[in-house]
Amino acid sequence: MNIRQSLRIIFRNKTYSILNILGLAIGITCASLILLWVEDEVTYNDFPKQKQLYALYQNQKYGDEVRTFKVAPNPLAAALKEEVTGIRNVTRYSDNGTKCLFALNNKMLYETGAYADSSIFSMLDIEFIKGNAKTAFDAAYPLVITEDMASRFFGKDNPIGQTLKKDNGEEYQITAVIKNSKKNSEFTFNWLIPFQQRVKDFIATGWQSAETHWGSNWMTDYVELDASADINQVNAQIKDLLKKKRNSPDDGTTLFLYPFNKLKLYGEFKDGYPTGTGYIRYVRLFFWIAVVILVIACINFMNLSTARSQKRVLEVGVRKTFGASRLRLIWQFISESAVITSLSLLFAILFIIVLLPPFNHLTEKELSLGLTNPVHWIGLLSVGVLCAFFAGSYPAFFLSSFPPIDVLRKLATRGGGGTDWLRKGLVTFQFTVSLTLIICTAFIYLQIQHTKNRSLGMDIEQVLTLGANQDILDHFEPLKQELLATGVVENAGLSDQMMINLWSNGGNWQWQGKPDHIDPLISHVRTSPELLPTLDIKLKEGRYFVSKNAKDEADSPIIINETLAKLMGDEGRVGGRIWQGQGNGEYPLTIIGIVQDFVFNDMYKMKGEPVLFYNYYGNTSDFNLFIRLKPGNTQDALKKVESVLKKIDPNHPFEYEFMDEQFNQKFKSTLLVGKLSGLFAVLAIFISCLGLFGLTAFLAEQRTKEIGIRKVLGASVLNIVELLGRNFMMLIAIAFIIAIPLGWWIMHRWLQDYEYRIDINWWIFAGSGLLVLLIAMLTVSFQSIKAATANPVKSIKSE
Repeated sequence: MNIRQSLRIIFRNKTYSILNILGLAIGITCASLILLWVEDEVTYNDFPKQKQLYALYQNQKYGDEVRTFKVAPNPLAAALKEEVTGIRNVTRYSDNGTKCLFALNNKMLYETGAYADSSIFSMLDIEFIKGNAKTAFDAAYPLVITEDMASRFFGKDNPIGQTLKKDNGEEYQITAVIKNSKKNSEFTFNWLIPFQQRVKDFIATGWQSAETHWGSNWMTDYVELDASADINQVNAQIKDLLKKKRNSPDDGTTLFLYPFNKLKLYGEFKDGYPTGTGYIRYVRLFFWIAVVILVIACINFMNLSTARSQKRVLEVGVRKTFGASRLRLIWQFISESAVITSLSLLFAILFIIVLLPPFNHLTEKELSLGLTNPVHWIGLLSVGVLCAFFAGSYPAFFLSSFPPIDVLRKLATRGGGGTDWLRKGLVTFQFTVSLTLIICTAFIYLQIQHTKNRSLGMDIEQVLTLGANQDILDHFEPLKQELLATGVVENAGLSDQMMINLWSNGGNWQWQGKPDHIDPLISHVRTSPELLPTLDIKLKEGRYFVSKNAKDEADSPIIINETLAKLMGDEGRVGGRIWQGQGNGEYPLTIIGIVQDFVFNDMYKMKGEPVLFYNYYGNTSDFNLFIRLKPGNTQDALKKVESVLKKIDPNHPFEYEFMDEQFNQKFKSTLLVGKLSGLFAVLAIFISCLGLFGLTAFLAEQRTKEIGIRKVLGASVLNIVELLGRNFMMLIAIAFIIAIPLGWWIMHRWLQDYEYRIDINWWIFAGSGLLVLLIAMLTVSFQSIKAATANPVKSIKSE
């Protein structure tokens, strides 16, 4: 490879070389960032024993519908390990985003952690820095913490043997320090406490059946199989295990294990079976976007190289006449491509290093280009080699194919038309892809906005939430009065769930006249009387709950929503009764009010889900305080709220979250897809326009004399612009015609995943097409106007 000669040729054509290097560098940068993101997603839950790890799922039948949940009752873990052949280990696990307050003297910090059995240490191969797995849970109140948590509380001091006070008042002894948990996994925690302690905490709050009841699903079981175990045989053993243990009529509940490393990418179930898809749709989508962007960047190289082929046919003819073989010429052109690709690769690495921090901020990840990671280097080099060959192969084989006699007689220029169809096809492909990306981005954005702007059935604006400890529960009435007295609070209430997310539910509900084939899954929420008015969940009939201290006229009063009222038929009324379990309703709940439906859990659901509310809050730490602020200075209001809460517990950190922020989290993955699609659509257009810019410049240079003559004969600037841009605008029009059905097909399939969705409107396609057309026209016009305003005398003399 004659690098010196290649560099000389490259620098002799600075404009085209810069366009090629920049286009390829941007393409490689985009593809590399996407592939780093893809790598992070496909390595989710990447633990040493991942092939032996499984999550336990339940299929539960409600009427004719089968729903799949990753839940288990407490006694099931022991039964799995003792009675099922092939299971080596089981760990019960409960986090639910568990964020507990720990205190060391006057230092108080919220830390996220989990309750688990000691088997988790070997199942996940957790590395111990201090202490060991055998004795980690031996103390009366043991606490295992990560390096980061140890550093926050103890700095460089040894934490082993030290104690931290948990928000329930118990003193926990630190028995071990472990490596920080993987960010890219199902298990993200800063502390671990024995699962049995969680059971004891529930029993202390009055839930006596938490330990032994086979019908209470409130945790997750993770299972490790023997290396030689057959998953199908294990699933056959556990399928009806719950039915046997419950010793009750068959309710259609079955168990199965699902591979641990598929939980995120393929964790979608329908009618009790995995669909074979899920989040992997987005991962595949962006993988192909990376490939397409690389192809678009390489197309620029091919287009510009073949466009300038007529400038180099004479060089090829002379070299062939003096004995240069076709193979040597091919090698020369490939070497030029390799030099350009190498320079592009160097710039791409610099771009990646600079752009990774903002890209990580956008994707909320911790991606890095591993300079010592052979996978990353091999990947980059492979991309470079492929680009060099793909981008340089056609020009090399095309230019080297000219017969020297024809070239020297200037007959080979007729062959230039042979590349015209290819250039046009490649330009059309570039803009088809770019336009399709823009159409898809527009639909994703509008679908998100459509859902975010829907009526939720409750008002979440200006509502902040925070954990309610026992002090808040014990002093809620005076606390509420003090909050109202600040003048910045409109109302306040309590709930054991976050309302945007309802997790407590169950079936087997009964009422008078209930058809046998109906068995709805009903969510149930414990609240204070003020919660529903605080969230402006409006009454349709009846009344709200009365104060906890006031006597309620109804026995066991509840409030239901419209959907449940409709399901209950004639009994779905104020005064109607409902109870759970078989029997004749010896302990019924009395309906005192019916509220409007509100949206929770799945923001894309069209119809409501049945919900009932209890008037209860008491001896438990699992409650949340909801405070509605009045319109005005939010920061001033937060200071006043904090000062009131500090009177109850001066050392308690004031950590809160607004409900609209929780709502926005529901669109996190879809919003990310929209942002990334939009970003890479813009870059695809930019790369395509770089090529268009170069082709227009070449065309203007090739027709310099013609343009000069036309101007002398009276052609206007607009005429010249039209002359140079007409063909390109026609190609973009063809791209638009292709992109319309392609974009429609992709978005039609994507929107089927959402019940609450937008219509596919024509103006989205028209707007996207006009945008791309405008960008292309500006690109073409820049060079066209430059050529059209040149001195015609100089243009005519140029040849």
